[in-house]
Amino acid sequence: MSKKANNSNNNKIITIGIFAHANAGKTTVTENFLKLSGVKKQAGRVDHGDTSTDSMQVERKRGISVRAAVASFSWNDTRIQLIDTPGHVDFAAEVERSMRVLEGAVLVISAAEGIQPQTWVIWNALKRLKLPTIIFINKADRTGANTERVVDDIGKSFGVHTLLMNKYMDGRLSRTSDAQRADALSFADDDILEKLLANSPLEKNELNNSISRSVSNFDILPVYCGSALHEVGTIELLNGIAYYLPRYKAQSNNLSALVFRIHHNDEGHRNVWVKVYSGSICTRDIVDVDNTQHQVTSVYKSEGAALSPCRMISAGEIGAIRCKNNLKCGDILGNPDFVPSLLSIATPLLGMQAIPNDTANWNEVLQALLHINDEDPHLNVRWDQTSREIHLDLMGPLQAETISSMLDIRYGIKVEFLHPTVLYKEVPVSRGLGMASYARCSGVEITIEPDESADGLVFESRYSVDWLYARYQRQVERLSLDTLEQGLCGFPVTHAKVLLIGGYCDSVGSDPFHYNIAAPLAAMRALKACKTELWEPVLSFHCSVPDSNAGACLALLSSKRCVFTTKGENGLILAEGTIPACEAMEMPVKIARISAGKGYWHAKMSHYAKAPDGTSAIRARVGADPSNEELFLMQMTGVAKSTEKNI
Repeated sequence: MSKKANNSNNNKIITIGIFAHANAGKTTVTENFLKLSGVKKQAGRVDHGDTSTDSMQVERKRGISVRAAVASFSWNDTRIQLIDTPGHVDFAAEVERSMRVLEGAVLVISAAEGIQPQTWVIWNALKRLKLPTIIFINKADRTGANTERVVDDIGKSFGVHTLLMNKYMDGRLSRTSDAQRADALSFADDDILEKLLANSPLEKNELNNSISRSVSNFDILPVYCGSALHEVGTIELLNGIAYYLPRYKAQSNNLSALVFRIHHNDEGHRNVWVKVYSGSICTRDIVDVDNTQHQVTSVYKSEGAALSPCRMISAGEIGAIRCKNNLKCGDILGNPDFVPSLLSIATPLLGMQAIPNDTANWNEVLQALLHINDEDPHLNVRWDQTSREIHLDLMGPLQAETISSMLDIRYGIKVEFLHPTVLYKEVPVSRGLGMASYARCSGVEITIEPDESADGLVFESRYSVDWLYARYQRQVERLSLDTLEQGLCGFPVTHAKVLLIGGYCDSVGSDPFHYNIAAPLAAMRALKACKTELWEPVLSFHCSVPDSNAGACLALLSSKRCVFTTKGENGLILAEGTIPACEAMEMPVKIARISAGKGYWHAKMSHYAKAPDGTSAIRARVGADPSNEELFLMQMTGVAKSTEKNI
């Protein structure tokens, strides 16, 4: 395998994501790749503010990745499309959207800190997706680094066999032998095991093919060591990516593509990033999204970290398009059959209110936040007309600080985010039935029932496509699930099964618009019939304080509805357990206060659980509200309910 880039036409293409806990060095790894492949003459540095993928001013100012960024380059005979993702948990939504378009992943772990909290979040998602993954243990040259300990922890903790590809000892990098690799592979590949037991010789290509096969099947994790800052081990890592991770293989000639990212550039252009799974997208193409036509006005592909105009984005490629009508994150262009389902790892925990310093400037603030919401729909920005307040959903305080900085830098607007509240979820109490029709020829009948096994919402059709055509059933599914994102109290509905049990259509008279009205009304009527209860987010936490502060710490935890265990170690009391999110907001400050700054507190999302009886909360709704039927009909049609027949 050559160590030089080959920029000739590529017959292989792969999309990979690079993931890590914050400050593990993934952006530095990306900079190494761009330099090695000839895209850049000199690798940028995060502390110098000159990295290619951290291009936003707020990223360079804070030295962190806020948005996922795309870079592409050639290595050997492979075109590598790389998505550099944020490492901080507050920006997990960027990681979530990126994972949907990948063929493989690189998980960067610091040799000094080892497996960290966000490493676990990312790994669990990769494992659930069975996404072929290579691990890079970075910062092997740092004081306190211990690559052997980290490799051992990975093997014990991740539940997948590891294959150590090189070692870093005493400042030197050495390749592991073929015999060592074969021995590790034998735990994942029976063919290799048989050859070893029979003392049969192994050819190098047999070994490499076994690694590729085992990686593709998620049976083994190749592990590389090095120091990206000093450009040690990154050539070997890049060779491993090009050789062992699977390439994309198109399955059809019909268009199937996913919008996974929206980015507004410095010139104000709105770039819609898509992954094409089959077919192609060309300039002036008309693409179909949920029976709506969109014309593509221009097409771009990344060269390095920059965008260049092109004629076409083909199957397996990532690119940016611009359209006359706005597309949004999550939109599927053409056939949805080849688009992977979304795996959720980002759960906003806090609702906050945006308060501008200039209170006369509400509309300008709202429009700026909607602009940012276009890039990150998890923010769910909404305007409460009654209270004249702007609300949004956030992962944590760092995201609030970052958005405040973005508003200042991009728009010159000073905004504070105050009054944090917990984001609950709603769970059906019983089974409920909802029916709605429109224009006499189009109707829907839906039931909603509790489903403890469902992680979110499950939709199932139990009705014949002879009576309600398949295209209308798909529309009812999409609109019903969208409606239930805002339940009776305005929070998302979860642990529920939505059943389509009836309906009708007419081959001449029915129209998709009819179901835009009937489906949300039927879903909301069913939800009102079954009623809901509030569930609260619960965090898992780790806490430590000196022995002398143990009493105060344990009393504090007990007062916060915590369920926890404790142990003593090296003069510290260590506590771990769970705490309701509403009780955890000020815990870092309180632990620091009772321990005179010597305590440690870390918490992350664990699960949702039933809120205490008597809990009451309401969240402002966004968009047309089918729970208020008269207003909903006026918003959708301009016709009041009293004049509309068959609703």
